[in-house]
Formats: sequence, structure tokens, C-alpha cells
Amino acid sequence: WIAEDINTKDLVSLNKSPLYDKYHSSILNGKECLKAYLRRDVKVLIHSCTYMFRKEIITNLYESNPKFFISDEWRAEDVSAISALLYFGNVAYIPEITLHYSIGGITLSSQENYNKTFDFYYSCIKQNHYIASTFNIDQNELKIFYKSYLHFILMQAVHAKDICRLNKWKSLIAELHLPISLKSKIVITLCSTPSKWELLTRLISIKHYLFPNV
Repeated sequence: WIAEDINTKDLVSLNKSPLYDKYHSSILNGKECLKAYLRRDVKVLIHSCTYMFRKEIITNLYESNPKFFISDEWRAEDVSAISALLYFGNVAYIPEITLHYSIGGITLSSQENYNKTFDFYYSCIKQNHYIASTFNIDQNELKIFYKSYLHFILMQAVHAKDICRLNKWKSLIAELHLPISLKSKIVITLCSTPSKWELLTRLISIKHYLFPNV
């Protein structure tokens, strides 16, 4: 069981979404919630600083599969812990504010460095794939997540003009047989030569200058 409350500025927009009622009712099916969590259906679904759980769920899985929690590839250990709790139990939601926090400054998951941002979310994609495989979740359930996050990190590599990370992106697609969006395919085509890559970055800069909020 997990007792959880959502307490952030995101709650304002979340309250306006039909997903709020779906994922914040008093009792939730853990396995269905896990799929939503891995897909990032709701931006703020569970905060690790305000949940409660029986430690046996974590310790038992750790003893049988330590890589699930500890790996040089993972950058978000809380994702593994929350995924395990959702898979092995249902969720009890407490609609009370017990936490206030502010967002500011540069962190590992929120930075102004294209390469570090690429590395963090590249790890998140691999971690989600591993979690889904461990719990026999059809990878097609995460198709939207993969397309969105893969395009995001692709653009980090493009902005950084980092050919090594671009090749790393391509290898990830091939290794895990991940789906990519049409816009990602177009970007890859435009990065096929240095001159096309330079043109792409110029077009992106012009777009951001003319349409900064788009």
C-alpha cells in the first residue's frame, strides 16, 4: 500500500484535468497505476517524500533483483522504488496537504546543459524499459512515452551538436526496438550531413526567436 498526496503548483492545473479524478481517487489498482506512472500520464503522480509503504516489498525485490534498484545506468532511483510498490500493491490516496516545496535552480533533472539533460533522460528511457520488461508490461503500452522522450533527448543532441550522443540515440533505438515519431525521423534525416545539421539548428533558432512560446 502507498499513502500519497500531491502538493505542488502543478496541482492547480492537475485539478482542471479529468485525469485528476482518475488517478487521485481513494483507492487505485496498483498495476494500472504503474502503467500510468511509467507513461507519465500525469506529471505529478507520486512524490517519494510523502509516501508510506511496507519495507518488505522493497527488500524482497532487492534480494531477488538488486539491479532493479541499483545500477550505473539509472539516474532516478525513486522511479524504481515507486514502480515496485505499485506493482505489488494497491494505492491509497490521502487528499491532504502535508508538503510544500518550491522549484528553483539547476538540478540533475532540470538543467541548462544539453549533454547532461540528454544523459539524464536517456537513462530514464532505459530504466522505464527495464521496469516494464521486469514486470511483463507490454512495451506498446509505453509507446507515447518513448516517442515523446526520445524526441526530447534527440533535440538535446542536436542543440549540443554532439554526434556521439546522436549515435548513442540511434543505438538505443536499435537495441531496444523503440518506436520513434515522424518528427524524429525528419530530424535524423536533416542531421545526415554537417551542412544539413547546421541548417536545422539555424531553423530552430529562427523559430525560437520568432515564436518563443511555441
